[in-house]
Amino acid sequence: MSIADRFEEQIETGQLGAPLPRWPAVLKRWAWWSAMAVFCVLGIASAGVAVWFMLDPTDVVMGAENSWFLEKILQILPIFWATVSTVCGFVAIWIFYRSPHGYRHRILAVGAVCLTAFLCLGAAMASAGMADKVEEIAALLLPPYKAMARPQPARFMRPEQGFIIGNVHSVGTSTIELEDPEGETWLINVSLRANVPPTRKIIPGSCLRVAGRISTTTKITQAETIKPCPRSLHFAPPGARMKE
Repeated sequence: MSIADRFEEQIETGQLGAPLPRWPAVLKRWAWWSAMAVFCVLGIASAGVAVWFMLDPTDVVMGAENSWFLEKILQILPIFWATVSTVCGFVAIWIFYRSPHGYRHRILAVGAVCLTAFLCLGAAMASAGMADKVEEIAALLLPPYKAMARPQPARFMRPEQGFIIGNVHSVGTSTIELEDPEGETWLINVSLRANVPPTRKIIPGSCLRVAGRISTTTKITQAETIKPCPRSLHFAPPGARMKE
């Protein structure tokens, strides 16, 4: 009698339980791999947003210098997304090692591959302009994150102290028209001594922070410093909000 016949006889006599069907094992395996894929995607997306914030070309001193809480939050955002990416990476590695053949690979090698993939793909997302979309989705789906990460434009809008913020309406040779969050238009005079970003980066619709001598009556500003808005600051003029 062959071994197969012996097993069959033991099953028929009740000495062995009936063999388990194949589909639960396949389903479980697909569930594990799907979960690992989800955490990998979340980790890469979070890494992309972290890189996007870290490569923000602006500093947050102007407009945040009088708000310790606001300044700290703007500095914490990259750390927050990097932490989310790290947690997702550890979970993905843990799931991989729970897979049937995961034990064959060295944990350091798997971790190095995971870290390299997350950083490279995250940087690619940030360069391709996809990271800001992920951050917008997070703010839409997670109200607590939106309340924490997106400071109100009013905190940066302090004309009596020499600071205004707004979207560029038009750009001239030495002037810029800026529309603030309340829909007011400001005329910005730009002198040769003013600290301004390259002209090619000042385009209609972009957000700017301006510091200088500001007249709240004539809405005219003699700019001393012009900088792009921090990436965490999002606002639309009243006209745009009405269209939405």
